[in-house]
Amino acid sequence: MHELCTVNEEKAFYKETLTFEDIFLGLTLRAWWLRELVLSLSAFDSTEYLVI
Repeated sequence: MHELCTVNEEKAFYKETLTFEDIFLGLTLRAWWLRELVLSLSAFDSTEYLVI
């Protein structure tokens, strides 16, 4: 039961601290990073990976 309490407390903490803008920014940065990674890989290989 103690572990469940701490997990619930963590969830409440993240709900209070993480706003929609933070999550959106994080996803945008991740998508940009993945796109950059794919572009750099395709520059070495070929343009087959340019699906994004």
